[in-house]
Amino acid sequence: MKKCMRVPPEFWGEAVVTAVYVLNRAPTKSLSNKTPFEAWHGKKPRVDHLITFGCTAHVKLIGPETNKLSNISKQMVFLGYKPGTKGYRLYDPEQKKLVVSRDVIFEENRAWRWSDQVDSAGEAETFTVSYFQPTVAGPTAAQTE
Repeated sequence: MKKCMRVPPEFWGEAVVTAVYVLNRAPTKSLSNKTPFEAWHGKKPRVDHLITFGCTAHVKLIGPETNKLSNISKQMVFLGYKPGTKGYRLYDPEQKKLVVSRDVIFEENRAWRWSDQVDSAGEAETFTVSYFQPTVAGPTAAQTE
C-alpha cells in the first residue's frame, strides 16, 4: 500500500495499522472463508467505507475561523481509520499534523505528490480572495448569552 502510493517511510506505522484493519475484514481459508472480524464479533464487517491508502482527500474545514469567503476544504492525505469511531485519519502536510474527520471526499485514484510541498496536489492556484473586515464595537453572540 505504502509503495504503490509513494508514501514516505516515516508513515510505515500508519500503513501497518491500516493493513491490519483491512486484513481483519478480508476472508481467510484458516477460518473457513470467514473474516477475523466475523469470527470475533459474530457478524459480517462493513467494507463500504474502505479507502485507498495514501490517496488525496478533501477535508471540510469547520470552526469559527471559517466564513463565506474562506476555503471550505483542505487537501490532505488519507492514512487510515480511527478505531471506535467512524472517522478517518488524515495527514496535513502543510501543518505536519494528524487530523481525524468524517467530513471527507476522497480522490482514490490520485496519489499525493510528496516531492512538491508547495503545491502538493498538483493544481495551480488561480487567485486568492482577501477582504478587510472592520472591527465593530458592540455585543457579540458569545457576550449576550
